[in-house]
Amino acid sequence: RRHWQSLCVNSCPQLSGAMLAQVVRTAEDFRGLSASRSRLSDHDLYAMTLPLGDAVLAASTSPSPQLWHSPLRLETVNISRCRGVTSDGVLSLCLHSQGFLTSLNVSDCPEVDSSFLVRAAQVPHCPLRALQSLNMRNCGPVDDQILATLLALSGCGASQLSKLLIGMSPDMSIATGAAAGGHSSHRNCLSSAGLDLLSRTAGDRLEVLDIEGAGLVGSSAVALVLARCNRLRRLNMSGTAVSPETLMLLANPRVAPSLVEISLRVPPEGQTHSPVPPPPRARKSDSQLPARHEGAVTENVPQQPTASAAAAKEVPAVGSAATCTEAWEAAIKAIRKSRPDIVKKTLGGERPYRRSIPRF
Repeated sequence: RRHWQSLCVNSCPQLSGAMLAQVVRTAEDFRGLSASRSRLSDHDLYAMTLPLGDAVLAASTSPSPQLWHSPLRLETVNISRCRGVTSDGVLSLCLHSQGFLTSLNVSDCPEVDSSFLVRAAQVPHCPLRALQSLNMRNCGPVDDQILATLLALSGCGASQLSKLLIGMSPDMSIATGAAAGGHSSHRNCLSSAGLDLLSRTAGDRLEVLDIEGAGLVGSSAVALVLARCNRLRRLNMSGTAVSPETLMLLANPRVAPSLVEISLRVPPEGQTHSPVPPPPRARKSDSQLPARHEGAVTENVPQQPTASAAAAKEVPAVGSAATCTEAWEAAIKAIRKSRPDIVKKTLGGERPYRRSIPRF
C-alpha cells in the first residue's frame, strides 16, 4: 500500500476513519481519496495531514504553521455524505494539500458550509489555487460574496473552475429552512449579480454548473451564462426564475453548443412565475415559506392565495396560467426537435434532479 496513488472506499461503514487515515499517511505518493458515506471525522482528516510517525494530532481548528510541510499531496478528494466531517476538517485538509487540490466533493455533508472558503481566503498561500472542480451541493448557503471569494481563491484571481455544483434540492431547502425557523440564510442565496460574475470570470472554462434553488437568479443572468459558456455541458437551473423565452434560446444550436444535459423543473400547470427576482424573504411571513417550496420549481411564484395586495403588486404574473403553460411546452418541444445532441433532459414535471448529473 506504500505505492498506492488513489483509494476508493465509498459506502464502507465497516472501515474506521482512523484506519483510513493511516493508509493515506503511509502511502508515499497518495493523490486521490474517495470515501463517500464513510465514518471519517475531523479527527481523521487532521491525522492525514500529519507527518508519518508524528503522534501529536491537531486539536485546534486552526492548523499550526509547522504542519504546512506535511507529506500530503492530495489532488482529488470525495468525502461527500460524511456526517462526522465539519467545515474545520475540510479547511485543514485544504490547507495541507499545499496547492495541489484540483477536485473537492463535500456534497451532502450536513456539518459543512461555505465558511471554510472564507477562512481559506485569509491564508496568503492560496491553498485552492489549482481547484478546478467543487461540489458543495446541499452544503448550506452560497451567496454572491462567497462566490466572489471562491473565484478569487481559485487561480488567485484567474479562475480555473470548470465544474461548480452549489445547488440545493427542494427537500433539503425545506428541511434546513424549517430547522432554522425559515431563515433565508439556509437557502440558496445566489443572485443574478453573482451568476454574472461567474460567467465573466470562469465562462470560458465552465463545463458543469448546478445552481438549483437559486430563486434570486433571473432570466437575464441565465441568458448570459448560455452566451458566454461555450464549453458548458451540464446545467441545472431548477428553482431559478428563468422564463420560457430564455429557455427557448437553447433551440438555437449555436447557443451553448456543447450542452448535452439540462435540468429544469417547470412550474406546475396553473402557476406562473416572473423573470423578475422576488422581494426579500423578510417581507413574507414564516407561515408562507414552506408552501413556496412544496412542489414548486422556483421560489419566485407570484400566485399566492393568501398573499396581500401589496405583495401581489411586488411580484407580477407574466400572462395567464394557460398562456404560461403553453409557452413552456413550446420551448421544451422546440429544444427536443432542434437539439438532439442534448441526450439527457429533466424538462418539465417534478422528477428529481439528483440522478440527472452523476457525482464526481
